[in-house]
Amino acid sequence: MRNFAPFTALAFAAILAFPTAALAEHIHSDAPDAATGTFIVPLGVYQLEQNVQVDMNAGVPSLGFPSLHRFGLSDTVELRVESPILAFTQATGVQREWVALEGKWNIEKLMPAGLPALALFGTARLEANNQVTPAIALLADIQLPLETGLNANLGGEFPSSGPALTYAASVGHKLYGDNWAIYGEVAGGYDPTNSLGANVDGGVKYRVDDDTQVMLAAGTDALKPGTTYYVTTNYSHRWGKY
Repeated sequence: MRNFAPFTALAFAAILAFPTAALAEHIHSDAPDAATGTFIVPLGVYQLEQNVQVDMNAGVPSLGFPSLHRFGLSDTVELRVESPILAFTQATGVQREWVALEGKWNIEKLMPAGLPALALFGTARLEANNQVTPAIALLADIQLPLETGLNANLGGEFPSSGPALTYAASVGHKLYGDNWAIYGEVAGGYDPTNSLGANVDGGVKYRVDDDTQVMLAAGTDALKPGTTYYVTTNYSHRWGKY
């Protein structure tokens, strides 16, 4: 599946620097899924994945605007900045939750033939308390029969409270050619203090054109169903040249 004015200015300056052109691959988005795919934004491309999300936690609603900004640095490496930007509740008003600097490296070409598409993923997340939480993960994309694919992530994060295991697995299925798709996933982690976490969610995606995609999704805490859940819409678009 989060103050940005300097970064936003930089992002749109980059957009203006890249003349728009047809790309060899159609858009692939990571947000708002918890699972992260191995696909890399092409060299010279900026991709925005913007959500509007409503959360309900123990009867307390909140409104957030999670965003993911992706920059293609090479054919195998992308730089990312992820943040909710704002989170609003009636009790606390507007507040920042966290912001993360991320990198993804597709290592498929380094692996023996016949293996699934693989990538390495690293994150440095600045928490609301100004502590930094690093995290790493191995990503895999596996093609299954009947226009279906499995995306699996396994990794760890290292907060000040101690290390934790993280996981995510998402199954997607194409509908009506390449434009429509549905997905479902489970994601969570385990640490010695908070024990097991497991969230389930799913949604439907529609690719408007090669550079634009929209999505509607919903999810809940699988261990506390009905007490914590969210509904989100997503708009993803890319600018640049291949």
